[in-house]
Amino acid sequence: MTQAQRNTVNQMVADGFHVVLAAKDIVRLSRGADARIVMADGSQKRANHADGVLLMSKFRRGKA
Repeated sequence: MTQAQRNTVNQMVADGFHVVLAAKDIVRLSRGADARIVMADGSQKRANHADGVLLMSKFRRGKA
């Protein structure tokens, strides 16, 4: 995790988000129905993940 990414994630956690996944280049966070991705440069985007449960069920059925 880069320093810019770490700063953004720490701010979002302080705002009530929780980390869903910390991968090599991105960090996925969510708070209720609000899901975000933090990129390596510290920027964030709206995401479409459901704490990994929905994503994994689509992979198992071959729909992803």
